[in-house]
Formats: sequence, structure tokens, C-alpha cells
Amino acid sequence: MHPVSRAIFAGTALALLACAAPRPAAAIEVECIEASKYKYLWQLFDNDPKKFAAYLQIDPAKLPGPELCRAVFLTGGIHSRVDVDKLIDAITANRGWLATIYLASGGGDSGLGRRLAELVRMFWLKTQSFTRLPVAYRPDFIVPPLGTWGPRAAPGSTEKPADDPAFAAAWQAYQKVIDGLPQIGKADGPAHRCMSSCSSVFTAGIDRQGIVYVHRPRRSKSKDAKDFGNDLTLSMADTVQYLQRAEQAQVSLYQQMDAGEEFIRIYQSTPTNIISPATGARTPRYVADLLLARCGSDAAQLQDLDSQLRGMILEIENRVGAFVDTNRLRMALASVHERRIKVEQCVADAHERERLNNFAKLCGQGCDHKRLQTMIDDKLRDITPGAASPPAPQGR
Repeated sequence: MHPVSRAIFAGTALALLACAAPRPAAAIEVECIEASKYKYLWQLFDNDPKKFAAYLQIDPAKLPGPELCRAVFLTGGIHSRVDVDKLIDAITANRGWLATIYLASGGGDSGLGRRLAELVRMFWLKTQSFTRLPVAYRPDFIVPPLGTWGPRAAPGSTEKPADDPAFAAAWQAYQKVIDGLPQIGKADGPAHRCMSSCSSVFTAGIDRQGIVYVHRPRRSKSKDAKDFGNDLTLSMADTVQYLQRAEQAQVSLYQQMDAGEEFIRIYQSTPTNIISPATGARTPRYVADLLLARCGSDAAQLQDLDSQLRGMILEIENRVGAFVDTNRLRMALASVHERRIKVEQCVADAHERERLNNFAKLCGQGCDHKRLQTMIDDKLRDITPGAASPPAPQGR
């Protein structure tokens, strides 16, 4: 588990063990995150799209249009197959250049959550769970400058700075521009979490960042919180049989997406009427193995080490201030950061080519909604126990 995630997990677990009974929710909305438009991202490369292409090792003759979006924000309830079509529309509109989905859905129909998950994996998308507004977009393909976290040079020292000055300046210019753009949501608005069936979508991401909230399946015809997500008019025998089948279908999806044993354990051990935070490996295991062989280091481990060193520096400086020199830790962080820059670029290159290839295969002649929905049906049928049985119950 990512150290930052571990801290959040520990600090919020008890607080989140509260009733999460079904409530009415609007259908999902898929909205472009303005700061992810390519015309802004190119500023990180001196406003030269060809440098962007060289960085990701892609064909400079097939670059995205400046108004296309690299990331979208998905909110609302998952209630209809139309919701799947909305995500297909976003993928289609951005012609394969959509890379990341920020998730803040309270869930909905578990079967539809699995459909969205299959779509996300088919198009090799990244996922990031989100909790606070406004959305703070950060490019998914490049490591930000180290900035003030770098080693503190002695007065008059000519020591090489931790960051490349040109990139640091480009990053600052990019941040200045996006800070003035329209933002999604208000800073004082309520927290937005990826919960319940949204967790299926999250685990389908090929590169997953953040925490989601899970519970065992529900069966309810009511939107009233009084039944805690269960239809109390049914016999216990029928309810148990129904929910066990629903759980098997959900676990099969988590296993296919390689959510991890701990993620599944938390899902299975959380009662119907509460939610528990869960997270897993950043990347599915076999993808991680391939990237390790290609890039020479585990990007997730380097990211963890980066966060751990930052946490240690903060802890020391907050507790004892100037009485303890943190420069050795800062030097270690600079070394990790330098390694991360190369490894994360390699990982980004690999994901970029894979995603664009998948889009070309699936939508090279146009994204046919009916064909994609049929492909999703086939994938779910292959992994779902008793696929010929009635569909899994609705449940947030």
C-alpha cells in the first residue's frame, strides 16, 4: 500500500464505518478536465507538440488536436446502460487520447459498474479516485519538479540543482496557466468519493491511484434508507442465494482486474450497510512484471520510497525544526527523484503506445456502440460464474 494511502486508510477507517444505505443519485456525467487539454500540456514541452511526441515515443504525424482532453471527471450514479454509452462517447470524442478517468461516483447498479470496468480495461485507461473539489489535475505521464524538496546547497555553492531549470520553468508556466482555468466543483463543496460499484471501474484502471470504498452486495427495491440496502420482505434463504451469486460475480471481476487479495478481503468482510476504504497495487501484477523488465525498476516502489522520504523530512522538521539536519534525506530523495523521472517516462511510453494501439483496434473505423457493448457482454460472460443465471442485483 502506498504510504500516503496507508495513513489516510488508518485515519479514516473508523469514521467511515457509518451507514451507507442507498439514496437517489443522478446519472453519471463525464466531464473534460480543462487543464488536461493538450494545448496546455504542450507548454511542458516549450509549446512544441513534436517534443511531446518524442517524449512519449509516438508518431509526431498523429498527434492529438489541441482541444482534446487527456482526463475526464466521472461523477453521479451508475444506473443505466446509457451510462456506459456516455463513457464510450468521451473515449470517441477524444480519439484515443483520453488517458485517465478521475472517479467520484457514489455507485449504483453493480452489473453496470462491471460493464464500465470492462470498457476501461479494453481501452487501457488509468483511474484515479477523487475526494475533494475542485479537481486538481496533474499530468499522468511526467514527474513534477522536486522544487524545495531538493538538497539545501551551502551558501556560495555551485552544486547542480536537483531539477532541470528549463523543465522547472516550463512546469511553473503550466501551473500558472491552469490555475486560471475554469475548475470543476467548489473548494468548499462536499467530499466526492468513489464508492461501491464505482470500485469496479477503479480496479479496471491499468494504473490506479487513490482509495475507494466498498461493501458486500445489496438487494433492495427501495430507495429508503430504512432497509439498509436489503429487501426485508424476501425470505432469508432466497436473499442469501441471490447475494452469494452477486458476490461471486463481483469477486470474479476484481480477480480479472487483479485488484489483489487484500482488496477482495476487505470487500467480502464489509457488511452491506457500511463502507470500508480499500486500495491495492498501482498496477496489475503481470503488467508490473512487464514494465519492470522494460524499464529496469518498479515505478510503484520508487513512488512509495519518494513518499516515505518526504514524510520523514516533514516529520523531523515539524517536530524538531532546525535542530536536525535533513540534508542527507533530501539528497536521498533527489536520487530517488532522478531515477523516477526515467522510469516513469518509460512506463508512460509503454502505456501510451498500448492505449493508442487498443483504440485503433477497437475504434479504427469508428466506435460502434453496439459492437462495444456486445464485446463487454462476452467478456463478462466469460468471467461470471453461472452467467446463464439471472443478472446480479442492483445495489450501490
